[in-house]
Amino acid sequence: MDWIAFKLTLKLSLITVAILTPLSILIGHLFAHRNFAGKSLLQALLTLPLVLPPTVLGYYLLITFSPNQGLGAWLAETFNLRLVFSFEGLVLA
Repeated sequence: MDWIAFKLTLKLSLITVAILTPLSILIGHLFAHRNFAGKSLLQALLTLPLVLPPTVLGYYLLITFSPNQGLGAWLAETFNLRLVFSFEGLVLA
């Protein structure tokens, strides 16, 4: 068994659950009890991972956060932050 991959997966899952649990409860409460402009757009964006294959989303994330273009270049220049192939990028994805 590859213990390094297991440890990385466990660390990622714990951090992801800690971040997404309160965020999901807040967004669920907001969707259930409020009407606001852009609600349907936000719902569509949040359901994209359920509709699109993971490879498509992964490709778009690689393009978006690439240090050679767009948002990735801005993050690299401004904050010296490179998200492609890093643990922080994995958590964000």
